Amino acid sequence: MIKVLIDQTNRICEIVQSEENTFPIASAFRWIDGPDDVTYRHIFDDKYGFIKPKPSEFHYLENGVWVEDTQKKITTLEREYRSKRDRLLKISDWTQVTDAPVDQQAWADYRQALRDVPQQSGFPTDVNWPTKPE
Repeated sequence: MIKVLIDQTNRICEIVQSEENTFPIASAFRWIDGPDDVTYRHIFDDKYGFIKPKPSEFHYLENGVWVEDTQKKITTLEREYRSKRDRLLKISDWTQVTDAPVDQQAWADYRQALRDVPQQSGFPTDVNWPTKPE
């Protein structure tokens, strides 16, 4: 049996394996029977009981169930991937200088492929990043 010590804000403070391991507590705390897989990352709610840890930063809790905020996920990924693309373009700017000792056409093609990343059909949830020339 798993016993879980919960504080007045419903934060999990302690997890013990059996009833014999519990100890006296202050009135601001309480022992609750917990599921076998409970962790300190679980959330306890008086109405819904133990709720598994938040699956990702894109989830919010609704009626005791994690719901994915798809729009937040897409907006965040778009911003992150555009930022990554911009960084990759910036660090490869030098390859387009006339006397750069590289295959300038290969680098130009790579840079164009970077610019085209947001137009990929799966963007931003399924991105195929171009391979940097040698």
